[in-house]
Amino acid sequence: MSVERFADGIEVEAMRDERLSSHVAESRIGPMPRGRSGGPPSRTQRDRYRERVDREAAAIILQDELDARRTRVTPE
Repeated sequence: MSVERFADGIEVEAMRDERLSSHVAESRIGPMPRGRSGGPPSRTQRDRYRERVDREAAAIILQDELDARRTRVTPE
């Protein structure tokens, strides 16, 4: 596991397993909505859904990092 240090002194683990974050995000959001009249979704609907899944996945990855940091902090 490598760690990157940024200019402001914050260390971030560069190697974090992100493979399941989109899957978890999709399960939280639910299925993609159907298009008009119950047909397949339009390109705009698919793009908006993917953007929403990507935002949720990013939130999941960030929360995982924050949780990992919380467990690494040793009380003084």
